[in-house]
Amino acid sequence: MSVVANLTKPCLEPIEFKQIQKYFSDSAKTYETGAQLQHKVGESLLNNLLLNTFENNNRLTCVDLGCGPGLFTQRLNKQFNKFIGLDLACDMLRANTTTNLKVQANSHSLPFLPASIDVFYSSLMVQWCDLNQVLTEVHQCLKPNGKAFVATLVDGTLFELEHAWSRVDSDKHIHNYLTAEQLSYVVDTLPWSNVSLNKQTEQFWFSDAKMLAKELKCLGANFVQNRKNKGLITRSVWQQMEQAYQAEFYNDQKQAIPATYKIMYLELTK
Repeated sequence: MSVVANLTKPCLEPIEFKQIQKYFSDSAKTYETGAQLQHKVGESLLNNLLLNTFENNNRLTCVDLGCGPGLFTQRLNKQFNKFIGLDLACDMLRANTTTNLKVQANSHSLPFLPASIDVFYSSLMVQWCDLNQVLTEVHQCLKPNGKAFVATLVDGTLFELEHAWSRVDSDKHIHNYLTAEQLSYVVDTLPWSNVSLNKQTEQFWFSDAKMLAKELKCLGANFVQNRKNKGLITRSVWQQMEQAYQAEFYNDQKQAIPATYKIMYLELTK
């Protein structure tokens, strides 16, 4: 895959690991109640993994990066001889009761020997990371011909919510997702023998913006780095945002508002 022409390296802000860890630790007990996107994307990613033929699966080692409470741990555990669930948040690992082999670690510095892992599976985690650093670690830890199956969110995700907030203030309310072009650039900086990128759109419907916000909080996905206003949003400001959301995106037929997610599926072979 060729490097995208005239594209500069993404400018990334320093990552607030302690804050990310706190948000996802706090959501460990509620994560599954709001994980409709996570179930759908994780299922698609797992199906893609299973469609690939691995010889001697009973001898392979698989790592789930950002395993969370273990939505797909049991099925991955059955598929491979050795399965390791890795997450930054200790409370997420405590909630993951379907495997005994769990590691609390930062994916920017993986605790595995070089060329020791056959398969990496990572669903909706790397958007919170420095993608280049994580993929560099993954590439180093993979055995020759090893594979990484990754699903992440890209720019355009929750654009309705972002637009509604833009009608109210100039603060940052949505995570700063990479564009598809930036993601492609990052992938191309590493010597993969084969790369497949597939962009998909998923849309979910909510009765109002409050229900969407509740789901994001359940997931810990309401973390926004470098937001200027760290205090609570006043009722009047929130109502202005809700009114803007309803006015521009309300669907009469569904009697609901949409929340759109842009997902990039990556299949990377060392």
